[in-house]
Amino acid sequence: MPVSAQDEDDDPDMETVTFYLTLKDNRTGKGEPVSVEYIVLKSEKAANTLKSKLNNVLSDEETGKDVEALTKLLKKEKITFKKANTGSFKVRGFIGDAVLVLPNRERKLLDVFTIKKGRKEIRKMFVDTSVQHLKNVDIVKVITDTSKFEKVPPIDLGDRVIFNININLPAGYVKDDSRLIVQPVAIDCQTDDTVAYLNPIVFEGERYHRLQDKRFAFDYKKNDSLSRGYDSVNVLRSQTNFVYKESVTFRKPDVKKNYKGIYYTILEDYHHPYWTNGGEGTGSCLAYKPFKFMDFSVALKEQPISEEFMEPAEENYMRKNTKLSLKFKVGKDVLTNDSVNDLERNKLIAELRSYGSNLRVVNIQGGASPDGMLSSNTELARKRSAMAIRMIRGYLPGDVHINQKHPLVYTWEDVVAELQRRGTSAEIMEMVNNTISGTKPEQVNIKLRNMPFYEKEILPVLENQRIMTVDYRYELQHIMNAEEAVDAYYAKKRELLAGKERFSNGDYYNLFATIADSTELDTVTMLAYKHIISQQAYERTKLAPYVCNRMALLKIRSGTPDVEILKPFIYFGKKAGYSPTDMNGEAIMVYNRPEIVLTQAVNYFQMQKLDTAMYLLNMVPGRAETKVIRHFLNFQMYYLKDMLGQLENPEQRRLLKEAEAYVMESDENKAILYTELRKYSSRSREEIERYVDMLGDDNPKKWYLKGILWSDEAGTEPALQLGLGNDGFRILTEEEENAMMIHDQIGYKVYEKAKEKYLNEHNGDTSLTTDNDAPHFLAYFQHSFDLEPSYKRLYFNEGNIDEKMRERHPYRKKDIQKYRDKFRLIMAARDANAEHSDTGMETAGNENAVR
Repeated sequence: MPVSAQDEDDDPDMETVTFYLTLKDNRTGKGEPVSVEYIVLKSEKAANTLKSKLNNVLSDEETGKDVEALTKLLKKEKITFKKANTGSFKVRGFIGDAVLVLPNRERKLLDVFTIKKGRKEIRKMFVDTSVQHLKNVDIVKVITDTSKFEKVPPIDLGDRVIFNININLPAGYVKDDSRLIVQPVAIDCQTDDTVAYLNPIVFEGERYHRLQDKRFAFDYKKNDSLSRGYDSVNVLRSQTNFVYKESVTFRKPDVKKNYKGIYYTILEDYHHPYWTNGGEGTGSCLAYKPFKFMDFSVALKEQPISEEFMEPAEENYMRKNTKLSLKFKVGKDVLTNDSVNDLERNKLIAELRSYGSNLRVVNIQGGASPDGMLSSNTELARKRSAMAIRMIRGYLPGDVHINQKHPLVYTWEDVVAELQRRGTSAEIMEMVNNTISGTKPEQVNIKLRNMPFYEKEILPVLENQRIMTVDYRYELQHIMNAEEAVDAYYAKKRELLAGKERFSNGDYYNLFATIADSTELDTVTMLAYKHIISQQAYERTKLAPYVCNRMALLKIRSGTPDVEILKPFIYFGKKAGYSPTDMNGEAIMVYNRPEIVLTQAVNYFQMQKLDTAMYLLNMVPGRAETKVIRHFLNFQMYYLKDMLGQLENPEQRRLLKEAEAYVMESDENKAILYTELRKYSSRSREEIERYVDMLGDDNPKKWYLKGILWSDEAGTEPALQLGLGNDGFRILTEEEENAMMIHDQIGYKVYEKAKEKYLNEHNGDTSLTTDNDAPHFLAYFQHSFDLEPSYKRLYFNEGNIDEKMRERHPYRKKDIQKYRDKFRLIMAARDANAEHSDTGMETAGNENAVR
């Protein structure tokens, strides 16, 4: 094998670059995400040419010379930009491609970026001179006394949040002649700024209220500014403790942010305040989000695959290798005057030009044999390959990328290996090995040259090592049929997952139309989605609506809704099936497909944007699915109100009863809601866990819910009894491995090493140590993160795990492997219990160890 070779990625000709583009505010100096349009071109020259044209037409638009100059240019040049609303996007292209970026707000700042080897990230802050900001600072005086209040996380419903007020004042605090003022305040958890003062709640003793009414000329409601918050039911009484619990609803100004509700409590007598809690310790940024995992399978159906989405299979990129045997003057990068050189050059050029515009990349690599000095051989090989590039560059199209690879440097061990491959006699092999082992590398060739077999056996190997190799990429013209596509998918599945192989839109259509296994189709969906969105103007391709809808449904099922997936296919203000046409009268694309509108409504519903969800439902009235989704909306609107004793309207009660029949038809929804709202009900962990255990082991929701349930048991979990022969290591299923490979590549590499160690060293004979003090709930949570990494973000805002529990058992990155080991132990114990149950045996003292 060679001593050194070029360090390359999986695909050395291409690079994936992530762009982070922002606009600078000239007042704050901070960068903010900016909406941009961009296009990938085959060279920096082509990009700069287009940039110059764009500058000219944008100038015409700005001066009013031609307000449609840009539109005309794009149509003339047949250019379609892709959009990135947040300024963050990924581009995968060939080395040497260029990306032209057009900021939507500051178009004159358009710029060109070249894709280079190893350049995986590009950050650019454009200077924005147009943004103006208004600052509003609220200052709150803090007084500390928090000993009488219970901090309960709020319930976050996405568009609004329900803050909890819990007051428990021992006897002696309130009196007949005192007033208690409670002032709820909404705080932005990201900035810790006060964003709103909610309506106050006022309690008064009987004597205080009577005098207050008299002070205001017996018109308390009109003249006392706090009368709007007066609670006439809860009257303050001397020598009596005061307990009050209530919930306050706050409509969030930004649905993407978290808010906490603190409340200041002030006790005053006739003349002055005499006690306050200062507001501290009464609010939490942790929050209950009870509807985040809701199962909509009873309401949503996948679009049937039909010929409407069919696209012909396209060409795939293929790689081909060949050799370039040029003759150079000894020790120089100068060609000899030999017709063989012309023949070799012309042969290669003819081969490359035969692919026409399908040829994309050519890589030329020189070879360095081990005879002589390593450094000089390597430099000579580099110079000779550079000469070869100069020879062919003028004969190929200008947009073909021609790259020079680092020389391939061979050793004498490589020479020996080649001699063996050629079947060289044992006698010669022994002489060569003896010479190599007893001689310095740079002197081996001198000794071998004096041996009789040198020119026949050694020299041909050395000359072959000096031959330049050429590999090139072109678009394959063969089109796979459905059967070939399925066979290729199963044969190249890992390469597809790793991004080393590529299928066309038509190939993915064939896979969707042919494969029946639902789990396999989920994998195909993820691959197809990544492929689709990598294309320019992808939303106009025939297959895009089908693939994106499947991907959105997949995200909904996993509890990670994403409204951005279907946004390109929704046109607010238009009816279902709206299809605009271009200047030639041809349909551009179909917007507002009913299935897509309903899926998007559920996306907004899961993200707690109920108004938008309802608007979308109204776009497709009369469908059975629409009615069912409305039940889910009604369920969310009224279920919590009913639990909190706030649902009094008879019509709302009727709607809730109808909705509950649909929503609770799903055992998964029972598991979710019983777990999420367990602190608001009297159900035991064991009762709830029976529903949770019905979920599949490959469902990340299951382990997240188990983590919530077992958080109350931290430190008191029953001992694990693994049974004989259980080592606690669990080999993941193929589906779990694929999911981890896509979503958690770092975790997958860790798992692969552990799996290899287990298979090669343990042979199933050793056991994981049970001396693992990680609490069960963190083991469950970690496994849910391994299956769905985005759940980790949910955990850090999870109200079901209170702050005291987080202080006692913090989630630490350094303990991740410890949590994984504990989960394997728990699973081993579960399997042992199941095995004992199957044989009519019970694990002594461990009947509740694992459920």
